[in-house]
Amino acid sequence: MLLEIITLALDAQPWITLHWPELVKLPFRFRWNIVEGVAANVKDTSWCSQLAPRLSKDGTTQYLDAIAACDPRIVIHRKEFWQGKTSMMNEPIRFMHEPCLLLQMDADELWTAAQLIEMREMFIQNPDKHQALFWCDYRVGRNIRITSRNSYGNNSGYEWLRAWRWSPGMFFASHEPPNMAGCPMMTLTHADTEKRGLVFRHESYSTRAQVTFKVSFYGSSNNPKGHLYRDAVEGWERLQRNRKWPVNELKEFLPWCGDGVTVDQI
Repeated sequence: MLLEIITLALDAQPWITLHWPELVKLPFRFRWNIVEGVAANVKDTSWCSQLAPRLSKDGTTQYLDAIAACDPRIVIHRKEFWQGKTSMMNEPIRFMHEPCLLLQMDADELWTAAQLIEMREMFIQNPDKHQALFWCDYRVGRNIRITSRNSYGNNSGYEWLRAWRWSPGMFFASHEPPNMAGCPMMTLTHADTEKRGLVFRHESYSTRAQVTFKVSFYGSSNNPKGHLYRDAVEGWERLQRNRKWPVNELKEFLPWCGDGVTVDQI
């Protein structure tokens, strides 16, 4: 079974450099589709701030060109401005023609080769299942992770749908949350995937640069919680300096996270 991977990328350093070293270990066919550029904030991302059209300015573009030049399994789709993130996710699908396992792998979502091998095997062993939900190891600092579940970062109601048994004719109807039109709803649950060690590492708020970007992106006036991002950088830096662990209310540092989100050092 071919593994098709789709990654959206804009200023994706340093995490974008950690994927390829794992992918080259895979003992089966794969293709890594990277879609780079700015998305128009339409439909399911209309609550975010609009960025000016551009490519990455942190070295991501040059890194992707370098690895694509030596590995034909890496396919880059690049425009300075796309008509929304759903459009970006569907761009590689236009060039997919055989049934496969399709994985949405965001730039800051890290999987090991062993996990990808196990994921593929899980779908082969369960031919009646067509999509899969996963927990993630959600990071809010280089050595800090969220430990609660069914709260911010790991809401089982919609997070994290990341893999599909794809057939020609299927496409993304939305990006947030992901919705694969035409895909049967028979799902491998969080319990199914966790039992097989399929919990990915999510470096979501691990660097100051990430936090700074998300303040400008999620702090939009269109976002009902946008005002809660006003002091996000200061709050994140306080969290990195914190000395009393665990923290029982992450909202004291990152207010948009809501009640009951606990974090601890790794």
